[in-house]
Amino acid sequence: MAATSSQVPAASSTSTNLTSSSSSSSRTRSSRSARALARISVSITAPNTDASIRSGSSFFKVHGLGADEFPPLPKFKDDKKVALSQETIRAMLKNFVGVLVSDFYAAYDSIECPQQKCLIHFIRDLNDDLLKHPYDDALKRLVGAFAGLVKPMVDTVDRRGLKKRFLGKHRIFVDRFYRRLGDGFGASEAARTIIERLQKNRNTMFTFLDFDDVPWNNNNAEHAIKAFASLRRVIEGPTTEKGLRDFLVLLSLCETCKYKNVDFLDFLRSGSKDIDDFATRRQRRRGGAHI
Repeated sequence: MAATSSQVPAASSTSTNLTSSSSSSSRTRSSRSARALARISVSITAPNTDASIRSGSSFFKVHGLGADEFPPLPKFKDDKKVALSQETIRAMLKNFVGVLVSDFYAAYDSIECPQQKCLIHFIRDLNDDLLKHPYDDALKRLVGAFAGLVKPMVDTVDRRGLKKRFLGKHRIFVDRFYRRLGDGFGASEAARTIIERLQKNRNTMFTFLDFDDVPWNNNNAEHAIKAFASLRRVIEGPTTEKGLRDFLVLLSLCETCKYKNVDFLDFLRSGSKDIDDFATRRQRRRGGAHI
């Protein structure tokens, strides 16, 4: 799943101290350079919708969602694997506005918003089916037709970007492809299974053609979650919900800045509460400097 927002979720009322313990963990890398953070205590307090961050003589304030609007964290207990129910998914995304890019996990189907299924996941499944049924001619024709449909779209994205005015021309080919599905591509059982899946997800397979800046895969989300997964190597043990909430406030800020090409430390030092506004003002200043 992938979503971008300029709002940053604020944690419930907490206060914690984070102290850097080594040169490797006390460095934050920005898009321009690596900056060493001082070996001093950092205090984070989030009573309501404002997260306050103090470090020595520096003070930052971040505005975000209220604690009651922040997505609830699942109770992990001692389980190594946790399955999220549809009710939990809906609660976590109740305030989401935009296009939801996700894999084919059925719980996402209950979310009432435009959705785009990850085509890379689907292509991987097609490849797996081809390996299982190497002599299935009907399946080969179906996979070839789907590849012929998607490849020009990817070429357009590479040349023009994720802009609907360029991608919209592929809609006619999508409609033509789905009309061909009525022929069944033969009587193969494997091909029929794929056809049923395509028909079931017809309204969510090519949503990215109708919007600007909506990706056709969820690689961004899977890449972004690596930053959270790397926390396990730092903690080296169990953590608490309170500690996770504080970390997620900063992580959401950092990742949003990264995808908007905004320097994380510059944003914090600016005192701004809106990442989009900060990015726009910075671009204007740079544009004026070149005149």
